[in-house]
Amino acid sequence: MLLILLVNTSCSMPVEHEVSINNSLLINEPEKEYSGYVTFWFDDGYESAYDIAFPELEKRGWNAVIAVLADREYAVEAFYPKEIITWNELETLEKNGWEISSHSTHHLHLNKYGEEDNKIFEEQISDSLTILKNLGFEVTSFTFPYGEQGGAIGQEYVSDSYNYWRSSQKGVNQIPAWRHLLAYSITSDISIDEIKQQIVKAENSGWLIINLHNISKINNDNWNQSTKQFMELLKMIEESKLEVVIPKQIYNQYGYAEANNINFSEKVWNEKSIIEIEKIEVNTELKKVDIQDAEWDFSELEEYPLWISSTPLFGNPGLSAIIGHRQWGDDPKVFANLDKLKKDDIITVNDIQYFVQYTMTIDPEKIYETYDNLNEQFYENDINGLMLITCTPYGTSLKRLLVIAEQEIN
Repeated sequence: MLLILLVNTSCSMPVEHEVSINNSLLINEPEKEYSGYVTFWFDDGYESAYDIAFPELEKRGWNAVIAVLADREYAVEAFYPKEIITWNELETLEKNGWEISSHSTHHLHLNKYGEEDNKIFEEQISDSLTILKNLGFEVTSFTFPYGEQGGAIGQEYVSDSYNYWRSSQKGVNQIPAWRHLLAYSITSDISIDEIKQQIVKAENSGWLIINLHNISKINNDNWNQSTKQFMELLKMIEESKLEVVIPKQIYNQYGYAEANNINFSEKVWNEKSIIEIEKIEVNTELKKVDIQDAEWDFSELEEYPLWISSTPLFGNPGLSAIIGHRQWGDDPKVFANLDKLKKDDIITVNDIQYFVQYTMTIDPEKIYETYDNLNEQFYENDINGLMLITCTPYGTSLKRLLVIAEQEIN
């Protein structure tokens, strides 16, 4: 029943900045007032990050993250005819404040592999870090190729080797941020209005990571960004209330959301949360599951349903997730009759009502992929969703029963 999903929660924290001195005018002038953060994160290590992005960001005093393959020769061949950055150019970026991220060794589809493929995960995740470090680069993050996390085994290797990582999970990160970072990918067909929507969300004390790839004058690839589009993006950020940062700055200032010393405010988590499902006579306290010593602590699952605290907080866009047992020994548990829920049945979490849309039964190994896809759909459509998770058939752990519900917004 263990579900390891490191996705977004919602959090509000004040952002404070000191007054700076404008040396040219020799007068005290308040800095621009920021209300959130933004990070540029370039995947695949294309030459355009150095030739085009670097000088433009440098003009503005901004830095970025660049994710590179540890096997550069492989990257040159795999991404041909697009040009790949050289190690010397990468060193220049790092010396100028850019952050280097491992993008694996060979850019494989990690979701194709399972627990029997430990050698693959070690080569792509752990060995890529060693190679980059031996080349003299400081690497603290991993960027999943294609956004694929490789299930529990892939996440385990990444969690053991890196301070934080990024997949294709969409969303705006909370402050303090989880180790699993959310991002918003900019493709050639993304409209300005869509980008502005993400900026507005981040301006509410959030952290937006903008995922970019190759910048090109010729838009013959959906993952390319035209030079014009890139410049329009920079202008939007300049006009926003977002401060451009790299991840190290955020974590150094705020720490990690998984840390034991994080004091969650009432806006983040109500310790007396209640889940009520009148149709199946559920009315019980809802606990949350956190990471303790780098492991998810499901010790309370025997007695309580658990909100997976790395999923969106209730009432926020995306798919909040609650996991609960149907049976423990001979005793029925909180979700014993979850299979009786039908469309439009009501699930209440505190004062938020969700209406059941549908149910589905899946294999346990499909839980990650299913959640990722649904969460992305809910987030992109700005829908506040809820997923209830339990085992099925009753008395077994053969399958997973999912109940998908939506909050009705007046």
